[in-house]
Amino acid sequence: PKVELSEYKKIYKEYEINVVQVSRLVEQKAIDRLIKVMIIRNAKINDINQIIPLMLQVSEMHYSERKDIFKEKGVEKIKLELKGALENNENILVAEENNNIVGVVIFKIKIVREHINLIDRKVIWINELVVDEKLRGKGIGTKLFNETKKYAKNNKCDAVELNCWEFNEKALRFYERCGMNT
Repeated sequence: PKVELSEYKKIYKEYEINVVQVSRLVEQKAIDRLIKVMIIRNAKINDINQIIPLMLQVSEMHYSERKDIFKEKGVEKIKLELKGALENNENILVAEENNNIVGVVIFKIKIVREHINLIDRKVIWINELVVDEKLRGKGIGTKLFNETKKYAKNNKCDAVELNCWEFNEKALRFYERCGMNT
């Protein structure tokens, strides 16, 4: 049978639309599989082995930049520090995706009283906030920081404070985006 060119164009157009729809559906299913459910929760003693690599990342960065200030730390030293922090009820929150710890924040409430220059106040002091270097820029650190701020508010703290070294430019920009200033 003879088929008009316009009929071919119509069939092709329908085929093209179906290909685009299928392509979008496949793409969405791939995205759905990639989306990971992340939870922020209190750390437990059995999380230590997953937290250590994160702490090593930040420790090695600090030590490589300022050997005159920072101590070189290994796995055992970090393990002891984390275990001590958990046993002393320090606040350690972890970001977990698919049973993998991808970020951690360690903080405590600090009471400032009768300081020679500062007014009396209650603050959250962040000792460490670390996200796996392969996963930075995906909002994990922001979620950890926001949970810390929520903890501060719930505990009637006046502020959230921390130290960030000048050489750590990415962290400085991150904290500025979170609303911190000097």
